[in-house]
Amino acid sequence: RCFDDKQYDKCFGCNLHIKENFVRYGSVNTTNDQGETVTKDGKYHPKCFTCTVCDKVLSGGQTKFVAKDNGIFCSDCYQQAHAPRCDCCSKPIVEKSFIKMGGKNYHEVCLACSVCSKPARDEETNQLIVHSQDGAMYCKEHYVEAFAEKCAGCSFGIDVSK
Repeated sequence: RCFDDKQYDKCFGCNLHIKENFVRYGSVNTTNDQGETVTKDGKYHPKCFTCTVCDKVLSGGQTKFVAKDNGIFCSDCYQQAHAPRCDCCSKPIVEKSFIKMGGKNYHEVCLACSVCSKPARDEETNQLIVHSQDGAMYCKEHYVEAFAEKCAGCSFGIDVSK
C-alpha cells in the first residue's frame, strides 16, 4: 500500500487523499486491513462537500444544509424536494405563511376567484374571504351570481349575508 493510504484519510466526495483542511460530516462503515468492520468519520475536501442535487459547495458556514434520505441538500433544494405543494399551481410552498383549507395547501396568492382573479384577501379588512364550490374558488360576487338562490323578479342571485 501507498504511504498516503496509511497516513491520510480519503475524501467521501472524490475519494482522493485529504492532506489539508477538511469538513467532517457523517460516518461510514469500512473494512480495515484485518478484515474487521470499522466506522470512520466522514471527511470531505471543502470543495467536495456539496449539495447532492445542485452541487453547490456547502462548506464555509455560509450555506445552510439538511442531511436526509442518503443525501446532503442545500436549503433551496431541500425545500423544492420536501416542501408541501400548492394544490392550485403545484409549485412547492416555501413561504412561511400559506393557507390550509379543506385538507389542501395553497399559496395565498393562488387563492383567487376563478372568474375574475380577484384575490381572496380583502384589501380593506385584510380578512381572507373564500367561497368554494366543486373545487373552484370564487369571490363573493361571483359565488352569489353562480350558486345563490335567484330572485323571481330579476333572476339575480340573492346574497343572504346582507
